[in-house]
Amino acid sequence: MLLRWVIGIAIFLIIYPPSTIEQIQKLTTIHLISDIVIIIVVIYIGAYSITIIQKAPSNMENVVILFRPSTCLILFGMGAFSFEGIAVIIPFYKMIKDKRRYFYVYRTTLFVVCSLYCMFAHVSYLAFGNQT
Repeated sequence: MLLRWVIGIAIFLIIYPPSTIEQIQKLTTIHLISDIVIIIVVIYIGAYSITIIQKAPSNMENVVILFRPSTCLILFGMGAFSFEGIAVIIPFYKMIKDKRRYFYVYRTTLFVVCSLYCMFAHVSYLAFGNQT
């Protein structure tokens, strides 16, 4: 019980001070650093997964389960979480000068993001199998 309070207070002390900053421009450096760290971690996990796949035996057909009814509802939550930022992009339509180009960029970006999600999930699932 005490651990929950300590964790809650620690999270409050970490998250509250940046939320009081009124000028968002001051946070751009921190945001850039966090994006770089996220990219490094994703590359590391991808490389680690590929090395595990290379060391695995060649008969991988027993590892991949295409549909698991017990966990299929997680798909909806993960999909909502993955694309929650898409609502932020839509207001940019009013600000953009060339309205015709907006939908091309929007579709291309959505396709690339979906492809990266699918590729990363597939490689991780092949690497770790049912342990995930």
